[in-house]
Amino acid sequence: MIEPSPQRRQHNPVRRVVVIDTVGNRAIPWQVIGLMDSLHRKGEISDAMLHAAEQFHRAFQAAMLDPLRAADMGRTGCADASRNAFGSDSARRQVRAVIASLGGQASLAGSIVWEVVGEDRSLRQWSQQHGRDPKVAKGILVASLERLATFWGLT
Repeated sequence: MIEPSPQRRQHNPVRRVVVIDTVGNRAIPWQVIGLMDSLHRKGEISDAMLHAAEQFHRAFQAAMLDPLRAADMGRTGCADASRNAFGSDSARRQVRAVIASLGGQASLAGSIVWEVVGEDRSLRQWSQQHGRDPKVAKGILVASLERLATFWGLT
C-alpha cells in the first residue's frame, strides 16, 4: 500500500476508509479528515449536527452550486450524460430553504453554512473574508449547525 507523501501529510490529516463499489469490490483509499469530522471527534458538535452538515453538503453538491466547475461531461458522451448539467432542482430548493431559515445568505449563519459546509472553505478563510476572529467564526458555525440540525428535524 502506498502511504501519503510527507507533503500531503503536512496539510489536513488523513485516514483510511473502506469503500465498496457497486460490483462489491472493496477498496481502502485515504480520505482527508474534514472540518466537520474534526469538530465531531473533539466533541464540539453532536451527531445530529454532523449529520445535518453532511446532509446539507450532499444537497449543495447535488444542486451544483459550487462556483468551481469542471467541463460539461455531457458534451463528451460519457455514461452519465443524461444527468442534469445544471444540478438538481429539488436539491437547489432544499439549499435555498435551509439558507432562508438561517436568515439568508447575507446573514452570518447563512453565509458560514453556504461557504464552510457547502463550498468546503476553511473557517480561517471565512473569518478573514468576514472580518471575524476565528474563534468567533467557530462559535457561529457551531450555532448554525445546531439550527441546521433543527431544520432537518434531527434534534
